[in-house]
Amino acid sequence: MFNAELALSVTMTGLSTALSVFMLPLNLSIYVSSIYDGDVVQSLNWFSLILSLVVVITGIVTGVLSSAWQNSTRFSLRANQMGNLAGVSLVVYSTLVSSSSEEGNLWSQDAKFYIGVALPSILGVIIASQLASKVDLEKPERVAVAVEACYQNTGIATSVAITMFQGADAATAIGVPLFYGLCEMIVLAFYCITCWKLGWTKAPADENICTVIATSYEVENARLDSPNAIEVVHGQGDQDLDNMVFTQTNEGYKVDEGQFDETSNAERISKDKLPAEDKELI
Repeated sequence: MFNAELALSVTMTGLSTALSVFMLPLNLSIYVSSIYDGDVVQSLNWFSLILSLVVVITGIVTGVLSSAWQNSTRFSLRANQMGNLAGVSLVVYSTLVSSSSEEGNLWSQDAKFYIGVALPSILGVIIASQLASKVDLEKPERVAVAVEACYQNTGIATSVAITMFQGADAATAIGVPLFYGLCEMIVLAFYCITCWKLGWTKAPADENICTVIATSYEVENARLDSPNAIEVVHGQGDQDLDNMVFTQTNEGYKVDEGQFDETSNAERISKDKLPAEDKELI
């Protein structure tokens, strides 16, 4: 949304999500065994935990493969909209569940609950920014690293809480990723706006904020550098003008056969017969 280093952000998200299949059960086992007795560890629903992770990983892999297979900007935008809708639905569901029990209500917890849940998001941004600066990453890359360190996949935590707990315990458990999601949203909003105004992102610092949020400058620049189609017009002066449209494919640019009709003679033109300057354009 704030135009940091998109490729680095996606890579970090993919790797951290893949590693969560192993790290989340490991961390959970370490934390629970160090705080509770063995009966609590044995009572955990490990099958539900692994199933939740498998569902998330399957969704990510399917999305990546579908995007590569379709190779379509329109498909990517539609898939992104569906993903956003699913994410909003999960937040709404989490809010309803966390408010269903007075004992586990999100807004009836002790102060240590809110401090403990909020601190990782604040410390994540600060520490990640300092470490990224220490290794001389580019400024948009620093922003991406800080965002990834703070913006955790609360969807995984919510899915795990839904499947592993019941009743008041479920309401309390779901409240953790729900409140953390609110914290990271506020923290990152201030952080990203500050970085944008300081010129640390790929968006112009003097641009309207609504335009910045709605525009992916990295994707837009890549699209302009490598357009989906090129139209070549052949002819000059009073001559009949012939045109050809070359559409981008996985193998390169190819003539768009759908452009021709019965009255067009452009189908008879080949790239070899075009002037040298047109060949260079193609």
